[in-house]
Amino acid sequence: MDDNKSVITNKEKSISELYKELQEMVASVFEKSNYTSIRKSINQFAELRFIQPNFESYHNLTHRSLNASTDEKRGLIFS
Repeated sequence: MDDNKSVITNKEKSISELYKELQEMVASVFEKSNYTSIRKSINQFAELRFIQPNFESYHNLTHRSLNASTDEKRGLIFS
């Protein structure tokens, strides 16, 4: 995602193109039934501020949270 910051700044790709790529990446990793579910998941990350506006970067604790072994540990990271 950090690589996309320069892509957005230089207008090499639009936000919608990058969003579509992100959907495809998420779909390849997580088995969701359809792209609506994937978009909801991405939007939830944005609402929770894991992802910064315009997908320019992510919160510095995002990786730690995603790699936490339990929901309890995950909750403690952002508390």
